[in-house]
Amino acid sequence: MKTIRDPVHGDMTFSSQEMDLIDTPEFQRLRGIKQLGTSYLVFPGARHTRFEHSLGTAWLLKRMVREINEQAERAGLHPPIGREEAQFLAAAALLHDITHIPFGHTFEDERRILPPHDKNNERLHYFLHSKGLGTVLRELGWQNTMYSFFAQGKQLKPEYPYQLVAGPICADLLDYLRRDAFFCGLNLNFDDRIFKCMSLESGSLCFNLYSDKGFRQDAWSELIHLLRIRFHLTERVYFHHSKMVSGAMLSRVLEALLECGSLQREDLVNHTDDSLIYEMNRKQDAIPAFRPLLSDFMRRRLYKRVYMVARDPLRPNFPSTEHMNRFQEDFHMNQDGARTELERRLAKHLQVPISAVILYAPETQMRLKEAHIQVRKDASLPIHLDQLKNPELDGLRQRHQGLWRFFLFMSAKYEKKFSKAAHFLEEELGLPNQLGLLNQGQMTLNLGES
Repeated sequence: MKTIRDPVHGDMTFSSQEMDLIDTPEFQRLRGIKQLGTSYLVFPGARHTRFEHSLGTAWLLKRMVREINEQAERAGLHPPIGREEAQFLAAAALLHDITHIPFGHTFEDERRILPPHDKNNERLHYFLHSKGLGTVLRELGWQNTMYSFFAQGKQLKPEYPYQLVAGPICADLLDYLRRDAFFCGLNLNFDDRIFKCMSLESGSLCFNLYSDKGFRQDAWSELIHLLRIRFHLTERVYFHHSKMVSGAMLSRVLEALLECGSLQREDLVNHTDDSLIYEMNRKQDAIPAFRPLLSDFMRRRLYKRVYMVARDPLRPNFPSTEHMNRFQEDFHMNQDGARTELERRLAKHLQVPISAVILYAPETQMRLKEAHIQVRKDASLPIHLDQLKNPELDGLRQRHQGLWRFFLFMSAKYEKKFSKAAHFLEEELGLPNQLGLLNQGQMTLNLGES
């Protein structure tokens, strides 16, 4: 056993098997990949990495397994998760982010340059069959099982093993909520009571809001509190406008380097944040139009918000379903190069370099996925939390959906052309620029309290 001191969880202990995984070059690479991408440009303390997050996830996974087994024993039942399965799940928790590349969420989930890390089986195979990590997994007898675990993911039966690692409320979530809040300097935390609400029901992870004495208000309050923390982190950190801008700028540079062939997609799996940025600077002569953009990023001269579309809480069908489908397909997914083409046309209309304009379109669904956890509210069968009609829950859902924004970002160098750019998009999209409402606070104040 080895003890590792963590600033978030305190002393964490790991078995010799776990240390064999941790000490591989592939796992150690995670020390160089920041958990929150470019958020350090907004929150200087947000330099924690996927290495310590992965350690914390495994530590909390073991805590969850222990609580579930103890709950069963108190009820006079046999512990549902055996020793060997618990060891495998702890290893899976350690490796849940092993396929991450530098600034992965930015490149994969926002700009959609690459397939998401958790849906890239080719990359998963590469890491789990690599010389270091692959050898250890083979010696432990877990290589094929681990690949199937992550490749099948939510399709696995029973569901609880994957749910414990990467489900709606899981070890991954519980670690990053605490860790991200801590390193961003935000006073957000949940009570450990949440662990005592966990059990397994018909092969699925379930949160017990019910006991032999009736409905547990304390468990309900703690679950809602957890969802509030998730919302506040999304609002203040993950969707902070400067984080979105800086991520979009870096994504645009990578996109250009990939398009001209100076960087290859397969090269990214061996990079850390710093080595990738170094490589971008080293190869910037291959993309002369984007040199000013990279220079602005390196000096934190962030692009400005010029045009915005957002959901209007007072107009339920604004933007329309047709508009939202276009934002999703054309601008988030960039189907048939629609986003790229609109950026090109806009730059030509403004007579500015193509690198001076960036369209930013996140996923439109904005579901509060944590609300899909199974809960037992009475003596009947468990249901999904998002099936409940509750004003607190409904308010959180509404506020979370209200975080969606479509933006045009532009270099401050072309400030005199901002109004012309906004007018072009108003005509192109048939939607008014709501940036003024955002700056006046109306996009927030109209949402009310949840």
